[in-house]
Amino acid sequence: MTSGLGGLTPKGLLIGTVAAVKTDNYGLADKVYIKPAGNLDDMDVVTVIKRTIGG
Repeated sequence: MTSGLGGLTPKGLLIGTVAAVKTDNYGLADKVYIKPAGNLDDMDVVTVIKRTIGG
């Protein structure tokens, strides 16, 4: 679900459900695979949010 943080997307929108969680090759992070809540073959509007990590 969306968090609403940042003000771009409303809080509480269902994105999907967790299908699997796997640890990366180095054991330092987890990869989370999501089963989308909607039909990705039938979309009218898509919002892409680019996030960068500052340093």
